[in-house]
Amino acid sequence: MGRWVLDVGRTLMLLGLLLILVGYWAPWVDHPAAGLVQNAFDLSEFVKFMPQVKSGSERVVRWLFFLPLPAVALGLSVLAHALPGPRQRWLRRGLVAVSVVLLIILIPPYPYTLERLLGDEFRARTILVLVSWTAFLLTLAWRGRRLSRRRIASLLTLLTLVGTASPIVQFLSLRDALEAVYGRPITIGWGIWLMVGGVFVLLGGTALEVGMGKKEATG
Repeated sequence: MGRWVLDVGRTLMLLGLLLILVGYWAPWVDHPAAGLVQNAFDLSEFVKFMPQVKSGSERVVRWLFFLPLPAVALGLSVLAHALPGPRQRWLRRGLVAVSVVLLIILIPPYPYTLERLLGDEFRARTILVLVSWTAFLLTLAWRGRRLSRRRIASLLTLLTLVGTASPIVQFLSLRDALEAVYGRPITIGWGIWLMVGGVFVLLGGTALEVGMGKKEATG
């Protein structure tokens, strides 16, 4: 029975991460015109052209919109190495491969131009890339399966909350400015709600993992 609960917990954590990832690419700003639909990745580029941002009247931290990418990538990597047994080998490799793809997407364009990467536009994103890749390589080195279940759950919870709450709060703070640009009240897309749902699914999985960790510690 304990083994079954443990499997359910890790399945929920994986499902939660995947829901967060889908929610990231799904619409955050919905609109009848397809060209005006924005997901989180689109918003990272769109906001810099907004008049309020260009004039400085609206403050925006663009790199916050990228945070779900490294958060999910690192979460998948940690979870991959927490899966025991040779039967999980291909699943582990698949999760690590998805992590690598997400971290590649995070890399700014024009990687051959160092000046662009260190300029005002890409500096913060470049630092985020370097930190994320370093953390990812560390997860490959220390292999998260050596961590206790409680620590794995805690790490995934931290990554998820920081990686999802920050861009959502940033988006909500820009809602009035976006409505001014669109010339109408904007409709919050289903991507945000799916991301929030993914957070709750993951938290349910981590709660099961923590509970099993406590049972094993006392047993």
